[in-house]
Amino acid sequence: DKLLASGDKQGRVCVWSVQSAELLMDLTSEVTTSSAHSTHPSQPSSPSAALDSSSNTGVGGVCFNAASTLLAVGMVSEAVIRIWNLTTGCVVQELVGHKGGVQCVCMPSGFPEDTEYTGDEYRLLVSGGVDRRVLIWDVEEGQ
Repeated sequence: DKLLASGDKQGRVCVWSVQSAELLMDLTSEVTTSSAHSTHPSQPSSPSAALDSSSNTGVGGVCFNAASTLLAVGMVSEAVIRIWNLTTGCVVQELVGHKGGVQCVCMPSGFPEDTEYTGDEYRLLVSGGVDRRVLIWDVEEGQ
């Protein structure tokens, strides 16, 4: 099932089925943090969406990992990136480092077949913030 994520200025984050247009998860109904760590994704790319964050409130951007098992959510209003485990519906990581809101997030969704890589590339997340900085994160390590 192909997925689509959306977020709004109130901070609501939803995951939808592209085929059925059905709401699968409303991640804002429960913000819980788990101590579990993410694992290396191994499946092909998935859709991602970026949102307008010009008002500096709510969700700045959302992005699935390659396996569509994790969803990164950049929060403009809280200057934090939350990594959601889509199997459990729990936050598994909160990344704090921007000195202002997070406007966009991006995780690798796949690489050309002829590219040599170790798999560690899938651990990366890149974020951009209102502080005009681009940060590169290791999702597994949380830094």
